[in-house]
Amino acid sequence: MPRAGSRLEDAFGKTELELRAERAACLARIARALEARLALLTRLRDEAEKAAGEARIAIRARYEDARREAELYRWALKVQRGANGLHDDRLVDRMYPIPRLR
Repeated sequence: MPRAGSRLEDAFGKTELELRAERAACLARIARALEARLALLTRLRDEAEKAAGEARIAIRARYEDARREAELYRWALKVQRGANGLHDDRLVDRMYPIPRLR
């Protein structure tokens, strides 16, 4: 007959695994959202370089809106990492640089 303590330990272990999986999934969702915004920024930057006049101004305005959103997602990723004990934000900054307009 199994001991009550071992059943409790098993339940705790399963719960811990579920929590770790959810934490990893949350980090992955934020990272994917950030990657999508960074790809948009790269595209808008490239379009702005080819455009002129009013079109360039409009694209640059869209770029600035998208940049603010990307920075928010990058911040959210840093916060989520910190909540999981990963406190070195330099890795995030290196992995997910914000493309700059030229």
